[in-house]
Amino acid sequence: VTVHALPAPVITPGGPVTFCQGGGVSLSTGSFVTYAWTNNDQPTSASTQTIGPFGTGGSYCVTVTDANGCQATSDRVVVTVNPLPVPTINPEGATTFCAGSSVQLSA
Repeated sequence: VTVHALPAPVITPGGPVTFCQGGGVSLSTGSFVTYAWTNNDQPTSASTQTIGPFGTGGSYCVTVTDANGCQATSDRVVVTVNPLPVPTINPEGATTFCAGSSVQLSA
């Protein structure tokens, strides 16, 4: 009887996993035979060792199969995409005035 150890997939981010909208990060794991990535428990179309760079937040994990046919699932990596700030300009006084006057603007 031969008992094979389960594979031990670990996800390694290719950069920060928290970034602003428009950014992205790639995720990769060790070398196995097959890969099935999920995001928020939904299958993705990715079936490779590395996915991304992508700018979609969520909770990612990967299920791998090794050469012995043994399967295991990694711990989750949470990717957070923060929205871009929306700047506003507020005048501190009238915005219509005569030449030589001014108005203070703050953001």
